[in-house]
Amino acid sequence: MVTCKQCLSEKTVKNGIIRKKKKQRYICRECEHIFTEGDKRTNDGVIAKKDMCTILYSLGKASFNMIAHIFDTWLSIV
Repeated sequence: MVTCKQCLSEKTVKNGIIRKKKKQRYICRECEHIFTEGDKRTNDGVIAKKDMCTILYSLGKASFNMIAHIFDTWLSIV
């Protein structure tokens, strides 16, 4: 059974598919959260990088440019 990612309830039902990726979409009957099973856009490494960037920036120790150089991400501001 598929569990909800937000409230961890097992009262979920199918709610269509995503057209481009052909993944099944679900909706939770309790909290009405819509999600897909096997959504792999985030993992532990990405979460750790986001947390580190937040800490560095909020403490005033690093600028956006410095954070981009540390994590090999180039920010383009138009």
